[in-house]
Amino acid sequence: MSDLLKLDNISKRDGDIKAFPLSSNLESGITGKQGWGSVSIAVDNASVTGLLSERVIGILYIINKDEWEKEGVPDA
Repeated sequence: MSDLLKLDNISKRDGDIKAFPLSSNLESGITGKQGWGSVSIAVDNASVTGLLSERVIGILYIINKDEWEKEGVPDA
């Protein structure tokens, strides 16, 4: 099952999904060697401790802004 379908299912059962917009939470970014770099993203303390203790998982999706805007405003 795709990650996005899993997220949709979690959302439908009112599961806990957190989102941290990169536009305001990106603290730093460094390009690296051989095509790889690193970024630092600000998240809440509970998410940090959850990641470090392996109680939560996270995935960073990066989408072209034009592609995102083609989808319009989400339903409220």
